[in-house]
Amino acid sequence: MKIYFILLLFIICSFNLLGQKNEYQFIPQSNSSADSARIMKATATSEGFEFLTQKEKDIIQWINIARMYPKWYIYFRKLKDIDPIYTKTLISKLMTMEPIKKKIIPSKKLWEIAQCHASTAGPVSHMGHDRVSNKCKMELNAECIHYGGGNAAYKVQRLLIDKGVPSLGHRKSMLNRNYKFIGVSIMPFGKAPQSSISVIDFSN
Repeated sequence: MKIYFILLLFIICSFNLLGQKNEYQFIPQSNSSADSARIMKATATSEGFEFLTQKEKDIIQWINIARMYPKWYIYFRKLKDIDPIYTKTLISKLMTMEPIKKKIIPSKKLWEIAQCHASTAGPVSHMGHDRVSNKCKMELNAECIHYGGGNAAYKVQRLLIDKGVPSLGHRKSMLNRNYKFIGVSIMPFGKAPQSSISVIDFSN
């Protein structure tokens, strides 16, 4: 019984270390390439999440940059105040928010939920959160979906700006400090070769 308890404790500790490999480091925003490299290293998705593709890991990293180092996110993406509603309010939010000092952690369960929706909605060009298949679950707290091409940084930026969405629901979900876990799945969308559906699911 004692051996079983020690083994269980080891597994729990290992899981926590896997999800939160790096302690938070305060790195003031600067023009230093060395500091930029430190930010990218600190926000990279830890090893041990082989179910994610590199592009899916990249989306998680850019979300973590915005959450953990919001002023650096403005610097990296060269955000400019080009409209009074969306870009301006995003810059204001990132400049004033308290950094979230822990990475959001990839969850295989959330990835499976996201993948189920992406893999069934993509081939029939279905847009929205309603599931095409009743086999796809919605056991989550929030969901963001990006349609179209572009790299991970571009997709995350579009969702954060949230142009055309008065509630700013995507932005609020991505910067919600209560959400601790994330699942991302990217699949082809429709017949256009460069078009994709990127489903991003969150839970606390």
